[in-house]
Amino acid sequence: MTPSFAVLGRFLVTRSSGPAALKIGLPLYLATGTCATVIFAPSGLNASTVVERAESTWPARLVLIIAWTVAALPVVRAIVCSEANTFLRSLPISRSYFVAWLGALMLFAELPWFVLWLRGGGVTSGLGAVLTVLAVHACVLARVRTWGDATLVAMTCTAWMVAGSFARIMVAGPTFVFAVSRAWQRMPERGASPPAGGIVGSASLALAASYGLVMSRRHAAALLRAAFIIAVAMAWTGLLLRNDDVLRFESKSVLRVALSAWIPSCILAAATPVGPILRTETAAEWLLAACGITVTQRRAATIGLLAATGSAVGLLAGALLGIALGAPGFLRFALAASLGVTGALLSALTEVCARWSIREDGRTGGRMVLILGALIALAEGMLWISAV
Repeated sequence: MTPSFAVLGRFLVTRSSGPAALKIGLPLYLATGTCATVIFAPSGLNASTVVERAESTWPARLVLIIAWTVAALPVVRAIVCSEANTFLRSLPISRSYFVAWLGALMLFAELPWFVLWLRGGGVTSGLGAVLTVLAVHACVLARVRTWGDATLVAMTCTAWMVAGSFARIMVAGPTFVFAVSRAWQRMPERGASPPAGGIVGSASLALAASYGLVMSRRHAAALLRAAFIIAVAMAWTGLLLRNDDVLRFESKSVLRVALSAWIPSCILAAATPVGPILRTETAAEWLLAACGITVTQRRAATIGLLAATGSAVGLLAGALLGIALGAPGFLRFALAASLGVTGALLSALTEVCARWSIREDGRTGGRMVLILGALIALAEGMLWISAV
């Protein structure tokens, strides 16, 4: 080991990638640890049960890797794409050193995933699972540009879906090393984007589209956290209904349970991007005033954006839940329609409550938590009272 290798590692771990990843990933790991403590309690599930179910059915395997890939992507992105690492390219250090250290940090970020498969299926299963998700994360960061990139992604996904653990190791290992090197090479180009066309339509529609672009480009981590909340809630609901032979055949009970889980997850997911959107509005207040955008138009833009997003996500979640349950056509339609309508309404109410709770200095003073809790309690109460 050369001195430059050790110095590079100390800088990455303590000054750039390490602190950046810890700042973003700490809430994820705390939430994962808390959920694992409850789910895998002595009287709960075993890791072997989860792994055996995933290995026996490809939909379960697909849902698991998608959920973890989405949840951990901001963490691995912070490791590879930290701005503090940009100047390191000008130093006379071998790229293999960067690949080795970045790969080690990414492996550390994937420890919860590795531990699940290690305890549930053994060493080979754990290595196959962690190398696969590492390869997927690295390919996402490197971005598919050539047919070679697309081939590696296809091979990795195919190995995960149809092959055994040993084949996954053989395919995902080289893919991971190659993709991490490409991700490091292409990292400075992440900010580059082609010229965008103008936004047309009413002032509120244009402003809503602008907020959507800001969220996708600057606050993708918030959107991923919101998607993770929805995915966990709907996955839990699907497992509950599939394992209950009484509930799954009663349409009213299925709708009630689905809405009961959807209400808090929708409100919490909608509250996640509200803060960045309102901060963006505050920062651009002088520009909006100069363009003649009224307060009513601003509110219509944010409410409309969240309501449309909540409706679309609710429709998708309801449709996927109906498919996962193998429900009849009318129940699938009812699930999609109910979650879509309530998603629009709850997302709009969340924006109104969040805007009301924020003070003039930009601080919430803890009021937002109380208001959202009251909104969840009110919505749940109305649901269960109407079902009596």
